[in-house]
Amino acid sequence: MKDTFPYYRLYWQDFEDVTIEICRDILGIACKKFSDGPDGGRDSKFNGTTNKYPSLSQKWSGNMIIQAKHTSELNKSCSDNDFSAESKNSIVSKEIERLKKLMITDPFNSYILFTNRKLTAGSHQKICDRIKKELSVNNVEVLGSEEIDSHLTQEMVAKLKLSQFFTPLRIFEKDIQEVIIAFDDAIEDLDDLNESSISRISIETKNELNTLSKAYFDFINSTSLHHFAKIRMFLSQPQNSKYLKYYDNTINDLQAKILLKRQEYSNFEAVIEDIIELVLSKYEDKIKDCRRMARVFVHYMYYNCDIGQS
Repeated sequence: MKDTFPYYRLYWQDFEDVTIEICRDILGIACKKFSDGPDGGRDSKFNGTTNKYPSLSQKWSGNMIIQAKHTSELNKSCSDNDFSAESKNSIVSKEIERLKKLMITDPFNSYILFTNRKLTAGSHQKICDRIKKELSVNNVEVLGSEEIDSHLTQEMVAKLKLSQFFTPLRIFEKDIQEVIIAFDDAIEDLDDLNESSISRISIETKNELNTLSKAYFDFINSTSLHHFAKIRMFLSQPQNSKYLKYYDNTINDLQAKILLKRQEYSNFEAVIEDIIELVLSKYEDKIKDCRRMARVFVHYMYYNCDIGQS
């Protein structure tokens, strides 16, 4: 795997999943999933003696609180003003105030903070010292992106299906998954129409603009084209306005990412196949059952000029 994982591309829920998997390895299987606190904060907990943390010879024991702080911004640091231990309104300062309240209702003797920010030795010491002082807790640790990398294994990447996040493209796949599932359920009730009802520029011109090969376009024609008019009908029906909104949000996100990252792909079929991987990146039973339709939908996005140059 790569030396540095692109944690900023994850959703905060995905980063919490990474945190839990690492904690179950270094602390123990009893590490709980993140849950909402009374003030809106989300913590994980572990009670017992750790497997190997901070080392095999010096294991922590007792009631521990684990917190994950994710940022979607690239190259953020724990020394930034919005996070640092020295700023009164920083993330760390707000977290300390929240922990003081938590200590009253659910006392703990150890605290671990995971963040995908860069962490210097100086920032690490300042954050740990302040939390120890204000909470009277002896065991405090902060793990930045570099140390999280050292704990993230290939098995964790596979289990959490994280390889998708190495792609330059990233979307909220749940929206388009719902559209595809709903269409797959409704397809038998939609009238047969000819694809000529779809208006677009010359497809030859579009293929040339986007460097889509003839072989891949022939593949679209043979496997997906006959569904396109039904997709358009489905999205135009008033009762499916929710799905049209999901579809529009998805293509808007995708087009912006494609414009920004297009140079990283040698041809447009690679873009299309990457999008399909993203749509199917988190298998739910229903989307797994209609995964062929996921490819059809992404082909439709291209053919209908919703993505790519036109």
